[in-house]
Amino acid sequence: MGSIAVDASSIYCTGDGLVGDTSGGTIMRVSKTGGDPVVLVSKQDEPGSIAVDDKNIYWVTTTNLMKAALDGKDVTRLVASQDILSDVTLDASNVYFTAVPKTRSNAGKVLKLPKTGGRPVTLASAQNDPGSLALESGALYWTGRAQIWKLPLAGGAPAVLVSSEPDLTDMAVDSANVYWMTWTHTNSTLTIKQMPLSGGAPRVLVSRADSYSGILTVAGRYVYWTTRYDEVNRTPVGGGPTEVLNTETMYFDAFDLAVDDSSVYWTDFAIWNMQHSTIARVMRAPR
Repeated sequence: MGSIAVDASSIYCTGDGLVGDTSGGTIMRVSKTGGDPVVLVSKQDEPGSIAVDDKNIYWVTTTNLMKAALDGKDVTRLVASQDILSDVTLDASNVYFTAVPKTRSNAGKVLKLPKTGGRPVTLASAQNDPGSLALESGALYWTGRAQIWKLPLAGGAPAVLVSSEPDLTDMAVDSANVYWMTWTHTNSTLTIKQMPLSGGAPRVLVSRADSYSGILTVAGRYVYWTTRYDEVNRTPVGGGPTEVLNTETMYFDAFDLAVDDSSVYWTDFAIWNMQHSTIARVMRAPR
């Protein structure tokens, strides 16, 4: 299982296919109450980030931005690109996504496209490896190499909100703050920091020795984040002790994370044996 998104009743996730192998990649749905996954769309070339609204599913493959109805019908390619597409997010009218040329990571773009289709509009160019996207309070946020950027959607130029973070791995925002995770390879330290959206001094919420960098999201009073062996944690946004919501003794690693009003959901995987068989799961725990 790969990227994950949720709506009121279902969990949507991608099933990995190898680059160039259009036979194995899938878009799947499973009920929040459990059960067997249903394949909605197949034959996708390495499906990546996924997002849903009340009518449709949107996802990126290696070089395409795709759309389908929630039941998997009416599959439409919205964008065919020569660049590598990575993240996707939505507001009421538009799809936002990132694109990076295959040979020039410092020539990336952040783009938007009406949900109904049309010509993409470039919101920011000359970006160094643009990655995680987030929308909050009328602004679009994204990560670049060692930076977090902000763009007011009502108009204005992109501006660097956070800089000098060479070990940046993921980012999330709420109505008050931006949160980001770093992992320093030289001393195996995982850190989660917080800063007001208006700017200011970063505050460290988590700092600990860890052999793995995970992912994070924010909802309500907590930052939810993962690390190795399927450890899922929550840390108060105001600071305080971290609580462990899930951990495993086997070699499962979380891949993506989503939250609703009652639960936290994540996808994970494990390389199970010497033949490199892969086991993938969709997991849930109370918030």
